[in-house]
Parts: sequence; structure tokens; C-alpha cells
Amino acid sequence: MITSVGSIFYKIINVHSGKALEIRDASTADGGNVDQGTFLGHDNQLWEIVPVRYGYVLLNKNSFSILTGFKVIQVDQQSTANGAAINQRGLVNQKNEIWQLVKLK
Repeated sequence: MITSVGSIFYKIINVHSGKALEIRDASTADGGNVDQGTFLGHDNQLWEIVPVRYGYVLLNKNSFSILTGFKVIQVDQQSTANGAAINQRGLVNQKNEIWQLVKLK
């Protein structure tokens, strides 16, 4: 479930676990891992969802820096394998950073 938390940010909750999508340990580094945790409203659990060609990029509120900009979540090393790691890095405009958000019935 994707729910607005005011202004431009959203929380993204897994339907099965009820946990929030987050950057583990509030990392701001490239390679910071994505996982799930109890929603506490912390910045590492808040996302800006930005439309781009072919889908959306997900920007983490906690990872913003005036020097480096936002980081996006991406499939590590552009992998197409099952079980590939998902982490964050600076936007480089590659397809492994683009997500399709599909409404389930």
C-alpha cells in the first residue's frame, strides 16, 4: 500500500508483512540496503515517487544531500536475477532505477 504522509512524501507498506519499505539503518551511503521495518515515520521510511519515462523513481527523504542530491533505489549491478539485491545510489538515469507501480484488485 502506498499512502501519502503529507507534502510530497509517501510511506510504502508491504501488504503481507504490514512493514514499511526503508533504507536499513538510515544509511545515506551509496549501496545502502533496502529492507522493511515497523513504520515509525522516520525519514528513511519516507519516499518521493517521481514519474519518469517508463515508470517511477523512488527517492528516499533521509538520503538527500545538498552536495549529492537524492539517492534512488535500484537493482544492484543492473541484475535481472531472482533475489538480486536492492539498494540506493545517486541517480544515473538507468533502467534498473525505474519501477512500475501496479494497482492490485
